[in-house]
Amino acid sequence: MITIPDAAFLIVDVVLACFYVLMFALGWQKGILRAVINLAGTLASVWIAWLLAPILSDFVHLLPRSAAAMQNTAIANAAYQFSNELIWFLIVFAALKIIFALLENIAKGIQ
Repeated sequence: MITIPDAAFLIVDVVLACFYVLMFALGWQKGILRAVINLAGTLASVWIAWLLAPILSDFVHLLPRSAAAMQNTAIANAAYQFSNELIWFLIVFAALKIIFALLENIAKGIQ
């Protein structure tokens, strides 16, 4: 069994507290409207990419089957499908984050 010394938890707590103070200061400087748009954009991007990735990977295979991992195994087809879904997820997520970054810039002009 692994035991973690109690002093390690103090270090983790201090690091987390510093991180939260830094994020609060950056959020305060950035403004509430832009922070909310950034958070909503990230959540919406993840959700939409999660929904679209399986659909897009069924129609367009970006990764050739010869480049897929775990060839000649029982889970080769699942690994190939997952690899294509992951690539589509990253593409859709990145595209949506760019769109939401543009919206954030528009909000910056409004604020």
